[in-house]
Amino acid sequence: MVSRRWRDTILNFPMFWTSISLSPQWSTALVNAHIQRSGSCLLDIRVHDWESHDDPELLRHILQVVLPCAPRWRSFIVEYCELDAMPDIVVGTIESIEPSFPSLVQFSLWGIDGLPCPQFLEHENAPSLEELEVSCTDWLEAIQIPPTVSTLRLEIFGDDTDLPTPFILLEC
Repeated sequence: MVSRRWRDTILNFPMFWTSISLSPQWSTALVNAHIQRSGSCLLDIRVHDWESHDDPELLRHILQVVLPCAPRWRSFIVEYCELDAMPDIVVGTIESIEPSFPSLVQFSLWGIDGLPCPQFLEHENAPSLEELEVSCTDWLEAIQIPPTVSTLRLEIFGDDTDLPTPFILLEC
């Protein structure tokens, strides 16, 4: 049994609530509880564990819950998921609101290909972005790497004839 004092301490300490997991195992009520209890603290959003049999509409719905607090996102990480529609849903849902991410420091989206480069990663939308990790060859010539990025990780796949030269990648 947890003491009332310990329970109240945890419930009223916003830093305990800043990590939000967008997965099929998390209900929208739990996501909302984390958002409310985090107060005005920056949020770390992690999208993961979506399988091919999971409902893509559930992912879209959960993303809609966290979008209003996009200005408080410190990190947004999408890990490998087996849900084929996941990258389209994530990028499409975020782009649908023309968001601003003044606090976003880290953005990571792995296991994708065939998506257009999202405009929300441009410097005017994410002026604090320091870490950018993507694995989409379609973005390589279109992406404008913000000047604030100090860590860039690209996963390049495909045959060598489809890839730009390293000099194009390194232009800033």
